[in-house]
Amino acid sequence: MRVSACLALCLLLILLPVLVCATTITGKVVKVVDGDTLDVFQDRQTVRIRLNGIDAPESGQAYGKKAKQFVLELAAQKMVKVEVFEKDRYGRSVGDVILPDGRNLNREIVKAGYAWWFRKYSQDQSLGRLEEEARLARRGLWQDRNPVAPWDWRKMKRHSNQPNKDFSEETKNGLKSTSLTRKATDFSMPGFPVAFS
Repeated sequence: MRVSACLALCLLLILLPVLVCATTITGKVVKVVDGDTLDVFQDRQTVRIRLNGIDAPESGQAYGKKAKQFVLELAAQKMVKVEVFEKDRYGRSVGDVILPDGRNLNREIVKAGYAWWFRKYSQDQSLGRLEEEARLARRGLWQDRNPVAPWDWRKMKRHSNQPNKDFSEETKNGLKSTSLTRKATDFSMPGFPVAFS
């Protein structure tokens, strides 16, 4: 008896993380916050969902509104299934959204070129392949000559909101952001004079 109870306890401890991480929510998409965040209504409550493995442009960023519009067209007012993997530091449920026709919303957004594969938080190689396909086909944000990843955009925004602090930062595409005050920000090519308006 003791051995079987001990085995049952061990089995429970092994399976508990899987059971906790494998939560499924089924509900209606009642709000699209932006290209990678939406609200699902289930059991008389609204659950904020952060789409797993992707990072879409922010609302104030180039292609941010188009990314949101794309998600609205695919998911607004639809019954979806959400495979929740974890809660993020903001309390949002992080998961994959499955549309009524069985497609994965996260992948559809990347495939259409409205989000990056968020490599820092995802090991899903299929997102990387979809991003590369969208990039090569110049879909969505990949039409832009120098698309700025949302994590770089947020970093630049944080720095530009620091009053009276001088800084400069090189980005991947060779643009340099120089800020002297909260309001005075200019983007110029390295080696060219900086002009403030």
